[in-house]
Amino acid sequence: MSELAPEPENITALRRYSFYCRTFKVKDPIVSRVKSDPPIKRQGDEIDPDKLMRQSLTRFRNRLPNYSA
Repeated sequence: MSELAPEPENITALRRYSFYCRTFKVKDPIVSRVKSDPPIKRQGDEIDPDKLMRQSLTRFRNRLPNYSA
């Protein structure tokens, strides 16, 4: 489904996971509406975000850059 320039109202009224994409074929822009896949769902084996932030802070909190002149 190709459309010429979509109006701003149409862009903000798009359903979730839909967007407009502009491609150039033979120097002419073609605007089409694209429906993407939904985001990947959690698998259950992800690390807890709080634990990950704590680990990162303990590793890199006081580390200074190594500047050698």
